[in-house]
Amino acid sequence: MTTPTLASTVKTAESAWEAWNTLGAIARVELLSVAAKELNQPLVNWLLARVTNTMPDTLHLPGPTGEANSLHWSGRGLIGICSGAPNSQDSETVLAYETAIAAQLFTALATGNAVVLQSSNKYMHRLHSALLNVGVPADVVQISSASIEELASHEAFHAYAFCGPDADVIALNTQLAQRDGMLAQLIAETDFNTYATLTSLDYPWRFVTESTLSVNTTAVGGNATLLELGGKSDS
Repeated sequence: MTTPTLASTVKTAESAWEAWNTLGAIARVELLSVAAKELNQPLVNWLLARVTNTMPDTLHLPGPTGEANSLHWSGRGLIGICSGAPNSQDSETVLAYETAIAAQLFTALATGNAVVLQSSNKYMHRLHSALLNVGVPADVVQISSASIEELASHEAFHAYAFCGPDADVIALNTQLAQRDGMLAQLIAETDFNTYATLTSLDYPWRFVTESTLSVNTTAVGGNATLLELGGKSDS
């Protein structure tokens, strides 16, 4: 079987992003929770609950009579999930890395992003299979044999979720700063004892963009004909 190129993998994931993002957080988390249960990852379950409880698709804001204001969250787009090598191969260290990788992946998906997994870590393949088995669309969660450097140089990625030592984070951040195209956020976890990044208050919001919508029917006295008149020329 021919291995897809990074370009084709990215194109497929991008085409699937909008439908996955539109699905809504509750529906996404419901699907992802089944896979999280199979993987036995308590931190993932906690993060999925955070997304459900604190990030509704629409948050209605207070405003004056006749004005409706709402805040909306949307996935950024395409996220690269990648990791460095653990400093040690003892079982506890490896499990700590796997927990962080799973948390990054599930949070990215729960918040409405499509992802490309960098396949250098064997656990990525288990995560990929678990997601496909519960019905997460294959186009939404792609896996690639491309190197981290290749992923970082591709301009289609909106953010990178990385797990690894500080030195690797610095090298990756330097490469991202030098690439062409849009700025890409680096969401990195380097503390595999306390998971300082994964448990921070703002962590899930790093994967989304925010927008506000204001609807005001009182600016012209509530009379729609005035809106029509305002659009006509004096002639």
